[in-house]
Amino acid sequence: MPRMDPPPSWLIPGRYASEAAAHEERARLARRLKPMLDDVVRGRDQRAARELDPVSFVHRVRSPSDRELVGLLASSLAYGNIKVIKRSIANVLSIVGSSPSARVASMSLADLRGELSGFVHRFTRGDDVAALLFAAVRCQEANGSLGALFTRCYDESNGNLRQASCRFVSRIRGVEMRPCWPEGELPKGLSYLLPDGRGPGACKRLHMYLRWMVRGPDGIDLGLWKNLPPAILQMPLDTHTSRICRYLGLTNRRDASWRTAEEVTWHLRGIDPEDPVRYDFALAHLGISGGCRHIEDEKICSSCALRDACRV
Repeated sequence: MPRMDPPPSWLIPGRYASEAAAHEERARLARRLKPMLDDVVRGRDQRAARELDPVSFVHRVRSPSDRELVGLLASSLAYGNIKVIKRSIANVLSIVGSSPSARVASMSLADLRGELSGFVHRFTRGDDVAALLFAAVRCQEANGSLGALFTRCYDESNGNLRQASCRFVSRIRGVEMRPCWPEGELPKGLSYLLPDGRGPGACKRLHMYLRWMVRGPDGIDLGLWKNLPPAILQMPLDTHTSRICRYLGLTNRRDASWRTAEEVTWHLRGIDPEDPVRYDFALAHLGISGGCRHIEDEKICSSCALRDACRV
């Protein structure tokens, strides 16, 4: 990797004594991990795994506007048990129909709130989802697509992904929703569905959405937002994937924070600078499929492609 790709500044003198030491370690990890990670990807039935994943709902609609709207909904609700997640997404889609972008565009916010009034997904309520869908569709109308809006936010941020994410979320949250909610009194759950990246969290669900929209098409990710290269993406890190990345030496940190995601992504960029999050889906599904239980289990670990590098 060229030195134009420096490590996050806080890694030095933290994990590494110097930038040279960081690059040396990244190169060593890349040489060791790439063949193993490639084996994990090759060994997975992509179609079967996709059906277990919230992204499966995005593949069930066809128009770009529906795909980016369903993607935003599905990724935003992707917290908790996977069976509950899929049931909740299906429940919302049963209400807004097979052409959700056009349907939501034709509805008033009050009517949409009424249709979703009984919806509950853990601590997300119908009002939260109504606000998300209503605002997202109005952003589609104003910008041509959510992809065009994010591209504009990225350009305005001079290529800073974190700032672009904050701008994108702020534009959606900033859609006028009176008289249902006076200005500044949007449902509190909307900020959980759409985190803005200014806090310490990794914003896993938002970055998963970006992965779906920017990467591909490869049967999993859809590659809708073609003006944005996959090289800009950040690992959609959660508790499960952060532990696997720690087992592999991609980080020493024990939290699923923005800094951990930033460090993991920088190391993965050493393996594939053009597509650093290409392994995210396969790593995430090690947990969904029961392929990693985060304890040493000879029956499971002996058949894992990552066993020779794993420090569980």
